[in-house]
Amino acid sequence: MAYGPDGGARAPVRRQAESNYLDVSREQALNRLESFHASARGPFELLQAKFGFQRSSVANQKENLGCWITNYQMRVRAEAPEGAAESADFVTRSALTRVHRKFFKNYVTWCKFLRAPPRCSEPEKENTSRMEAELALFLLLWGEAGNLRFMPECICFLYHNMAAKAELLDTLPDVDEGFYLREIVRPVYHVIAQMRLATAPKGQRAFDHQDTTNYDDVNEFFWSPKCLESDEMDVAKMLEVHDHKTFKEKRSVFNPVLAFFRLWYFLVVVFHVMVVITYVAYMAEGDDSGGLGFFFRTFNSGQNKIRAHAFYSIFVTVSGLLAMKAVMQIWLFGLRLYKDVWMAVGVFCRLFWHALFLALFMAVNFSPDESALLGSMSSMLPGGGTAGTYLSMGLVYIVIYCIPVLTAAAVRAFFPNAIWGIRVVNALDGTSRQYVGRNTAQPWGNYTQYSMSWYTIFFCKFLFALQFMIRPLMAPSVEIYDIVVDDNGVLQSGHNIMFILALWAPIFVVYMYDAQIWFILYQSLVGLIMGKRMRIGHYIGLAQLKIGMAGAPKLFDEKVVSLRTKKPSPEAVTPVPGGNDTGELRHHDVVRLRFAIIWNQVVDNFRLNDLLDDRETVILQYRILNKGERILEPIFLLAGKLSKAIEVAGKSRSNKWDTPTLVKNIATADALEGMKNGMELVRSILYLLLGEEEEKGALSVLEYIYSSPDVVNLIDLTYLPQISDNMVELLAVILDMPEDIVSIDNLSTAPEELRMELHVQVAQVVDRLRAIVLTLEPMLNDDTVARKLHNCRFLQATADLEFQTQQLIYLYKADAMAETGLIAVHPREGPYTPPPRFAPEDFISSCTRFLPL
Repeated sequence: MAYGPDGGARAPVRRQAESNYLDVSREQALNRLESFHASARGPFELLQAKFGFQRSSVANQKENLGCWITNYQMRVRAEAPEGAAESADFVTRSALTRVHRKFFKNYVTWCKFLRAPPRCSEPEKENTSRMEAELALFLLLWGEAGNLRFMPECICFLYHNMAAKAELLDTLPDVDEGFYLREIVRPVYHVIAQMRLATAPKGQRAFDHQDTTNYDDVNEFFWSPKCLESDEMDVAKMLEVHDHKTFKEKRSVFNPVLAFFRLWYFLVVVFHVMVVITYVAYMAEGDDSGGLGFFFRTFNSGQNKIRAHAFYSIFVTVSGLLAMKAVMQIWLFGLRLYKDVWMAVGVFCRLFWHALFLALFMAVNFSPDESALLGSMSSMLPGGGTAGTYLSMGLVYIVIYCIPVLTAAAVRAFFPNAIWGIRVVNALDGTSRQYVGRNTAQPWGNYTQYSMSWYTIFFCKFLFALQFMIRPLMAPSVEIYDIVVDDNGVLQSGHNIMFILALWAPIFVVYMYDAQIWFILYQSLVGLIMGKRMRIGHYIGLAQLKIGMAGAPKLFDEKVVSLRTKKPSPEAVTPVPGGNDTGELRHHDVVRLRFAIIWNQVVDNFRLNDLLDDRETVILQYRILNKGERILEPIFLLAGKLSKAIEVAGKSRSNKWDTPTLVKNIATADALEGMKNGMELVRSILYLLLGEEEEKGALSVLEYIYSSPDVVNLIDLTYLPQISDNMVELLAVILDMPEDIVSIDNLSTAPEELRMELHVQVAQVVDRLRAIVLTLEPMLNDDTVARKLHNCRFLQATADLEFQTQQLIYLYKADAMAETGLIAVHPREGPYTPPPRFAPEDFISSCTRFLPL
């Protein structure tokens, strides 16, 4: 324990790091800002002294600003024109301007909403010192605000009030550390924490979600100009007496009805329109054809009165539904509707308007021949029927009714921002005035595309419903309506209304809900077209998958790789020294290599999550050899091709094919690529297994066969299936070696048990290789070649099989130490050194890749 000068115990001093991520005092890029080079007190230190911010918070926010400026400086340098990026003043000012604009974007919007002048500088006009001071104040306010950060407009309010004092900062007295947290933040937070119930003290009524006050409720106080009547010191007292809840959700089935009212309203009105069209067409005289021409009978001149009467009934539905919406809004908001006078006036005006015309339209439909209100105006727009009657006034009523209704709809569709900017329009639209959600209108291009999609869907839906759902029911419904029924039942219906409603109810329910079916059909069709154009989707066969994988590197380079990465380096566009590849081919290999690296990484991730085993991983991955100089295709694309090629080649002697014919038939069987890969794998496996010292012995026989221009006459290909089986058995034994083989360097260091197990396995490898040689003898039918094969050192059996065992240990250890596929994309630097013909680390991988073929 440490002791003070007086002998008493001294409080331990907490160790504190100088910085979290960035040591701003050592960043040369920040030296041009006052906060990071001031010898005395910079903006952060001055604000701390005057407003009482905590010292640790000041250090954190100072580093936070340094990180923001440093990150944006890098962006400015990358985007700046040539010459400007070297100017430190330009880079610093541009970065500071971007950060300032980003931080104060919401604050400026908030001031505009409250019609208050913002207390922040304009980045294009002001100097860097002022912008830096404003950023420092905002970050310090935000940094110590705690949970008040959930109320962004509250932060704007605090900054707006304290920025006014910051202009007279030198005249303010110094305050203690922690003053801001203790006197400003904590009182506001206590208001939020204690107001669990907005209408009653805690414990006096059941806890319900509609009475819970949360951050959003309190934050709405800062959306009104009333908040500017207080300052940061007494805002908590004003919050205590302010009723925060502007909306209380009621649990009711009418909530979803009101939430999706526009959809229900649209579908019901259109259903009524289609019923009217079908009814008028049915009542008209003419040829009852089965096509869409039936509906054009609606415009028959002899149907004026019936047509007018039927179409006027549509507005009973329109005005009735809109009046019902106003009633539901009044019920949902309750007494809180009157907190916003404009909102209350708008709701009741709409209710009065729709209810008035609902009564008029009902009079038009139920008393069409009675004398109408303002009947003398029927001559202006004759709507059918006798002059002066309700039926003749129907068109006049419709025009008067639709003027405000269509105006509000047009404003919402084409001028959505006017709803929020003009208070009267906002009230009549029925939307409460809020700070959020005012700038959510979509660009016209996106809006048009979205609208056209739904126009197409609804056109198909309505056409189908008109022809196949409504039209077949119209004739039976009219006939049933005309049947006179006289009974003594409880429910009397002279025109079978109940029966007709029961007949139409299922159709109406299906009609209301089948829009999602049409949407799924439309989505599938559009998705098919877009997928074809973008070349995405699943492959239904190996042939398509092979074509897709062949084009995948190019598409990956076009869609994913950045322009800077795609820019070829000088090494990538010049010929490789000592090689025959052109610069164009080399660049193609780089493109292919970039895709192969990412593909292998994805497959490796599947392996790490145990979705694949080791063998499946090797089969699915590209093989990247010699640091990207050679890239082999995933072996799963060639699965079974070698077996098919062997089957075709085995028929060459009986069919008397020459070599070109054999190659042509193998290519026709789509097995040529598999044959080439298989031959290359066999070549590399035997070359590595037998060792370089056999290059003039047994391996020379293989080179003689591979280089022969007329292989059909050189060897008997009928033995190929047997050679293939022997090769599979050999590889199976090699891959079944003990796992501990990679942990030893030679037989002398191996444990006795492992040495015995290795001896048995190596003996099997020698036997399988000898079986291959015995099969090659009749294929070649040459005694000299046979002697070379039998004299191979790997086939010479000794008591301990030391050479064979050591060769396998070497190959397994080379594979264990092999590099991963994640290598540099760009060609190597320095002098060119030709890669080895066959790398030892490729032996085990080649054995694994050969088996699926």
